[in-house]
Amino acid sequence: MENNLRTFVSVNKLDAFYDKKQILQNLSFELKEGELVCLCGPNGCGKSTLLSVLADVHHGSLSFSKNSVFFNYANGKILSDTMDAIPIEKLTRRDISLFTSFLVQNESCVWNLTCEEFVRMGRFVHGDVESKIAGNLTEKYMAELGISFLAKRSVITLSGGEFQKCRIARSLVQQSPVLLLDEPIANLDFDAQFSFMQKIRDLCRKDGISAIVSIHDLNLASIFADKILLLGSRKDSCSQSIFGSVSDIFKVEILQQVYGTNLGLFVHPEYKAPQVFVKIK
Repeated sequence: MENNLRTFVSVNKLDAFYDKKQILQNLSFELKEGELVCLCGPNGCGKSTLLSVLADVHHGSLSFSKNSVFFNYANGKILSDTMDAIPIEKLTRRDISLFTSFLVQNESCVWNLTCEEFVRMGRFVHGDVESKIAGNLTEKYMAELGISFLAKRSVITLSGGEFQKCRIARSLVQQSPVLLLDEPIANLDFDAQFSFMQKIRDLCRKDGISAIVSIHDLNLASIFADKILLLGSRKDSCSQSIFGSVSDIFKVEILQQVYGTNLGLFVHPEYKAPQVFVKIK
């Protein structure tokens, strides 16, 4: 079945730098239609850098190799199987924004918007922020994330978790085929983390959306991910990467090498997914 899925994003021998420091080296993987890929690895391994590259956000001194990132998208539509994917540098800013919805790791809002107004801004790239479509989508996703009661509240009065849910709702309202989410479950309660991952997986499977989700919780990743992209930083060097299924990645020797910690594995009694734990000496 997987062979019949369209490829949305192709990354081929990607190198990424901040100034002269190389962060990502020779990174290759594919994101297919309807897939949920969890992006994992220790702090500083390049997860946020990769998502910035895929969103073509050149903040600071970030640069990356040309002809390394390809989208099957142009002129506002997904390309047919007979058409060649297009290098990201040849796409317009609008096409990239229509194709990918990028939730950055840290964000603040200085405008005194209501939560409803803030979530509606996800439609900005479509030019219909004030439309009925924007209103319906805003109502839908705020309800699904359990934040309808915040609709008329100012975003500057929210807790960290409430603001995070509003940001997630804004990303979903954008309705892009590809979601790039940098630590979306940070600041969320335990049950909200699980519910969110379940929602993203359902969107991928039912609506054909694809998602790359940066996440530190390996045990949640193993339950919900179709594939895992594991970045492992090497001391005084850039990241190495391993891409594959959960069973490919969840091996003691691989995880111990990447995290530099004595680890063990067991099978979740309900979800039958591998779970990792730290062995205390």
